[in-house]
Amino acid sequence: MALVKCGDCGRKVSDAAASCPQCGRPMRQRTAAPTIAGAGLSEAASPAPKRSGCLRPFSGALLFLIVFIGWLQCRSAPGPLPSAVGPRVSRPAVAPASALSAVVLESWKPHSAGERPAETAYGARVVVEAKTPTADELRALIVLLARGRDPVVIDVYSSEAAYRAWKENRYKAPVAKSGFLLSYAQRNGDGQLTWMQERGHLAALFGKSESISP
Repeated sequence: MALVKCGDCGRKVSDAAASCPQCGRPMRQRTAAPTIAGAGLSEAASPAPKRSGCLRPFSGALLFLIVFIGWLQCRSAPGPLPSAVGPRVSRPAVAPASALSAVVLESWKPHSAGERPAETAYGARVVVEAKTPTADELRALIVLLARGRDPVVIDVYSSEAAYRAWKENRYKAPVAKSGFLLSYAQRNGDGQLTWMQERGHLAALFGKSESISP
């Protein structure tokens, strides 16, 4: 039992008394604390008790089961399928034919006398812009120009000056001997390339002929 102070007269009164014996003021009686929302919890109740520890082992077991199932699925998953074409093999880069730039100075449709030129006929006199084109680059250029065409006649020069010299029949001029690179003729799909440079980096091929099929 404890003593409390009366709010009116200030006398100390037992907290079990119904009223103050000095002034008669009714004392506050203990009443049951109201419940909140019918949940059976007191308004001044202490913090909720800790949850039972029995759920912790269950949660741990569930997590372990999920991880174990995922591990089994990873092991049972099939490995990567072997490639049907085998491993990749690096191939040497091949320069495209368009790497050798060229300018067409003159073009026409070659045909035999008395015949009508075919739609696929192609004749051209071409100047390459490279100073020292290789034989392979020139072959690739011919294949590019003759593809899908027939009959074909193509002359390739290293400069316009060499082209003019040959056009003016100055075949023995130095510019003509060094500037006329090759001549190509094709009919019915059979092509013949003849190397024409008498002086220059392709002189070793001068006068030689070879077959080309675009």
